[in-house]
Parts: sequence; C-alpha cells; structure tokens
Amino acid sequence: MTHWIVWNNAKTEGFATTDQQLAYEVRKCAETNCGGNELALMFCHKWGDEDCTTEEVPSMQPYIVEGLRALRLHHWQAVLRLRAYAADADMRKSDSEHYNKRANFHLTQVQLLNDFFPIGDTAEHDNG
Repeated sequence: MTHWIVWNNAKTEGFATTDQQLAYEVRKCAETNCGGNELALMFCHKWGDEDCTTEEVPSMQPYIVEGLRALRLHHWQAVLRLRAYAADADMRKSDSEHYNKRANFHLTQVQLLNDFFPIGDTAEHDNG
C-alpha cells in the first residue's frame, strides 16, 4: 500500500494518508477540499503558510523509518495528552468529547504509520 506524507517546511511534522488526492489538497492547504478530515484541517491551519512538500512512500524503506518514527511518536503523545484532558473530572461532557474526538484522529495517524514498522515496534515503546 502506498502512503503519502505531507511535511511542513522543516520536516518536523507531517500528515500521513493513503489517499493521494487528500495529500495533494493538504499540501496546497485547500481546506475546502479536505473532505471534513479534521486532522488534515488542523495540519492546514498550523502549516498552511509554509511551503509544504509531499513524499510518496510506496513501501517500508529504512532511510525513511526514523523520520516516520518521530512523526508516529508525535501523534502518540498527542493521543496521550488529549485523552488525559478528556479524563479530567472537572471538564464538561462536551469538552471531554471534543478532546476524545481529536485524540481519535491522532490515533488514526499512529495506526496508519504502524504499517511501516515490524510487529511489536510500537509508539508506546518509543515513548518510553
């Protein structure tokens, strides 16, 4: 399966997808063409004024894996942080649902990126 990763200019954050058209829309930050994908929209809001690039990754390639490891860890840490916010007992239910929804989008990115790693090589392990 081919993946596309849209990188910010410094290649410190990226958006991964198996949808080539979505990657194209995210790279050019065409928010109205992102099909309501909240994570794509968040990436556009954060990095839309930069010269983002798209990288096609047809299969696991060792020279790419470490960059993907950092990206997967970034999304995993976002999952943990957002789930912790959602678990706050003092939070309104609507806010808790919002944080859980955002966490689920990041978890989807973690799961997508897991395709590049051997079984047992997890973001949880990288988080140490």
